[in-house]
Amino acid sequence: MLAGAFLVAAAAASCSARQPLPTYAVPAGTAFTAGELVIGTMMTVEGSPCVHVKMLGQAPVALLWPPGFTAGANPLRVYDPQGVEIAAEGDTVTAGGSWTDKWSVDCGTQGYFEVLDFNRGEPTFAN
Repeated sequence: MLAGAFLVAAAAASCSARQPLPTYAVPAGTAFTAGELVIGTMMTVEGSPCVHVKMLGQAPVALLWPPGFTAGANPLRVYDPQGVEIAAEGDTVTAGGSWTDKWSVDCGTQGYFEVLDFNRGEPTFAN
């Protein structure tokens, strides 16, 4: 009985452990601006270690992150480098950054979005 309880506790701990998210490299001295927006529902794609955003009428887009961002599973939750939850699976999210049309070894996708700015919810625009 004790062994069974230990296995359940170990399985629960492994499901909730945070893992680093796939990142992209930024050459020293490079200045970036979040020139493109991705707005959609945050989700996972079976077989991929990457977080994806599903835009209305489009295939899911794999996201690569600046260093320090992590994710937990069951359900998916994303955390910033300070450990603050910034989004969960099913949330509408807005990511600013840039699209790269190269093969991603990390995500197993042709193309990915490099996140520079990320927010839970849809964007609000000032008049």
